[in-house]
Parts: sequence; C-alpha cells; structure tokens
Amino acid sequence: MKSNRSVTALALASTIVLSSFSPAMAQGKGQTTLRIYNGSNNTVTAYMQIVSPDQQSPNPGYLTSVQQVPFKPPVNLCYDGPVKPVGTIPTNQVDQGHFDLAPGKLTTITLPVGNAMSGNISFGAAPVECPGGSSETFAVVVPPPPSTPNGVNFARFTLDNNTPSFGPGSQETLDINCAYGVNSSIQIDMYSAAGTSPWSTDKGGPTNVTQILNQPLGTQNNSKNVNKVGVFPPGCEACTSNNDDSGCWGYWPPSSKSICLVHRPASGSGGNVMVTFKGIYPTNSKAP
Repeated sequence: MKSNRSVTALALASTIVLSSFSPAMAQGKGQTTLRIYNGSNNTVTAYMQIVSPDQQSPNPGYLTSVQQVPFKPPVNLCYDGPVKPVGTIPTNQVDQGHFDLAPGKLTTITLPVGNAMSGNISFGAAPVECPGGSSETFAVVVPPPPSTPNGVNFARFTLDNNTPSFGPGSQETLDINCAYGVNSSIQIDMYSAAGTSPWSTDKGGPTNVTQILNQPLGTQNNSKNVNKVGVFPPGCEACTSNNDDSGCWGYWPPSSKSICLVHRPASGSGGNVMVTFKGIYPTNSKAP
C-alpha cells in the first residue's frame, strides 16, 4: 500500500477553496515579502520552483509559473519549464527557473494583493529524487545521482494566501526540506511587522520562531537535522516518521516531535522572510 506522503504545507495552505475568486483586500498587515540573499563568498545558482497546489480546485490567486515572479531587482532568469514534483503532492504542477546570485546580493519578491505563491528554493542544484523514483519500502536503497551524491535540500514556502478566496483556515508555511539529502547551508529568518502573527510549529513546539537553519547531512547514527525546528530530516518527508516515499537513504531517524513545519495564520501575514544561502557543503560532509 502506498504510504502517506507529508503534504502538510500544501494542505494547510489550501484545504478550503471558496467558490468566489475575486480579488480582495489582504486580511493581514499586507503582503509577506520574500527575500533571497547570497551570504556566501561565491556566486551561486539559485533554483526556484513554483508549485500550483490543488489542481482539482485551482485557485487563480496562486502563481503558476516562475516567470510570473516579480523579482526586484530583476534577475537573469533562465526558464527551465515544467519539472517533476519533488517534496510535494505528485499531482501538483511544478514550474522551474534558475538564476545566478553574486556574493552579498539580494533579490526581493513582493506580490500584489490577491496573489499568493507556493514553492521552493535550492542552491547549487535543483531538487532531485533518487533515480528510479519513489521508494515505498527500504528493501532497495537507490542513492542520489553522482552530481549530487549527498542529495539536495531546499527552502519551502507558501506565502500571501491571505484573502477570503483562499479560505478561512489558510496558513502561511515555511520549512527547510532535507528529506532528499543536504548539499547546502540554508537559513530562513522571519521578520515580523506590527500586528502580524508569530511563526510557530505544531502543538508542543516553539510558538515564536524567528529563524530556522539546517546542518550538514551527517550519518544515520548521527543525523544533525533531527529535532531541528523547521527542518525535515533526511529520509523523513513525514517529519516524525520515515515510513514514506522520500528516502534515498534507507533508515534514518525521524524527529520525535512535529516541529518540522513552521506556520502562521495567513490572516496575520506581513513582514519579511529572508532565505539566505550560506555555502555549499563538501560532498563528503558528514556529522562528526
């Protein structure tokens, strides 16, 4: 039987879609600005994927292509087109582009009211699953391709789904997904504005999260990305369970608490989210 893939981010973001899709004023303190920053000493290629959630009941407020993203200052976007979904519902449509970001450079994305976006950002390589597709059991472990032997991690986001057309229970969400491996150091900082809702995890976790950061891949016996707020560990797309189809890695320990996804009510949107690239890990980077 096919095991359940973690779709919490998209489920929270778009569980209820109303019949009226007409634009409306944002419920929060305005749009949440996404900033992408190169905090390293080297130019890096950033890969951005825009995910179109809920294809059976699509909400036209969501961006459907990376070509719709209003980068400021503009980036030299190379359009890759539709790609295979990784780390999201398999039936979702995913559109990808990439661009170079020089050291110390920043690009900012602020959407018009009524628009929202769901997607992810990786650095140095695009998100990749194991060759051969999903691994429903761990009877056969297929490693990542040679170009990314430790896999690829990425920052995921759903932002600005803050008008009535997105549904009263809509949530903005953030996380760093290491379920498919780790190639880079990514940090996400959340800067609130007056009146915006704080970022939190599920019950039992922190209720005012302002930063999330991943670590190197590590080893099965010493995984540095377990029980880290806002981080899905290697092989564990379901956060607290590794009984899913994300793993290239065999058995890796899951987190003991449901703290991998950071979220807040979309009605409390606003402020800034900064995704910072801090560097590429060596391919032999393991936990000590």
